Amino acid sequence: MVMYNLNCYAPVGVGGNALTTIQIDPQVTRLTWSSTALGFNAAQIGILDPDLPEFGPLESPVEFRRNMHVVISRLGRICWEGRLTDWDDPGQQIHGFTAAGYGVVATTDDFYESGAADATSGVFLKQVLGLAAPLILPEPGALWSDPLVPITEASQRDKFPSEIIAFVSNIGGDGNLLWDFSVWEGQKARFLPRIAPESPDYEIYSADGGVQKHFSDVESAALVVVKYTTPITAVGPPQVGGVDSRHTASRAATALSSGVIKRKIIDGGTMDDAAAAQKAETWLAVHAEPLPAITVTRDGGRGLIVAGTQLECEPDEVRACTWATVDGEGPYFVIDVSFDSNQGGDTAGNRGQLVLHLGNPPPSLDTTLADMGIVLDAIARQLSPATGAPL
Repeated sequence: MVMYNLNCYAPVGVGGNALTTIQIDPQVTRLTWSSTALGFNAAQIGILDPDLPEFGPLESPVEFRRNMHVVISRLGRICWEGRLTDWDDPGQQIHGFTAAGYGVVATTDDFYESGAADATSGVFLKQVLGLAAPLILPEPGALWSDPLVPITEASQRDKFPSEIIAFVSNIGGDGNLLWDFSVWEGQKARFLPRIAPESPDYEIYSADGGVQKHFSDVESAALVVVKYTTPITAVGPPQVGGVDSRHTASRAATALSSGVIKRKIIDGGTMDDAAAAQKAETWLAVHAEPLPAITVTRDGGRGLIVAGTQLECEPDEVRACTWATVDGEGPYFVIDVSFDSNQGGDTAGNRGQLVLHLGNPPPSLDTTLADMGIVLDAIARQLSPATGAPL
């Protein structure tokens, strides 16, 4: 029988031993959690049916506290961790509670006001975390990469760290790639480009069932305009900044290969010129091809095949920010994962439902070379790469 441990601690930063340890039987207690591109996301713990006496209340955590640190583990392996956010009753009849990962809650505890220096986006984000989200600890070395986009401190004032994280991640950087910020065990944060590894983490096959593929061409475009306002860096007179601007970027090959010329306009808000230019290039790179949205559901306590092994991992081991092939295609980025220990029962009585959503990584080198080939072919035939009209 699969059993989980629920450990509750004093809030992070306060320290101390576990307030309580509860062993959870998924047959009696519903246990769900999820992860996204931000790392650990949300977890819910509660009894299945409060009206039935055999499903009595959860054992009340000793010294139950606001903001307590919650850890879900199995066989000594951490499955999920985060902070208490909501509960049914803080007394002796607790029927369940909800917690959220630190990449979600600790990045909205405070807002960034001032104190950081102008820097490239990866360095600037570290400064912001130290000033407004000190519980988050950037990983050292290769697990924290700098997109190298210049950021002016004035453009990010009075924002929550979560807003700044979204800003620098979506702008992307070196190689016109998106960047992913994620927080895992020990509140340690990674900041890495969304680039497919040489070998994926998992292999998924439609023959196993539970795979739905969808493709959308709505957002693809050959030209994008980013509207933005430069930050005010001096009030003057004369005032420096505060100018409404536009940056345009285009990909001629995308227009020719799709057969339809589509243009998009994006409101970038307040940002620097360099950030606007990079946002346009990253957006075009990500939307050069139709975007796949793949949903994978595994019932009966099944996990995924670990790439290159033919062996299935446990479903509670699978996380977001990993990569998987689907029927040999991809690899695709795992955008989010949810696990419900009580759902997804099979005919043998096994329980546990794993649901994944996979998306599209930025174009690979092969896609870039293919686009270049389309442009060169058009020029050789004396046609415009952008419109297909005779030159």
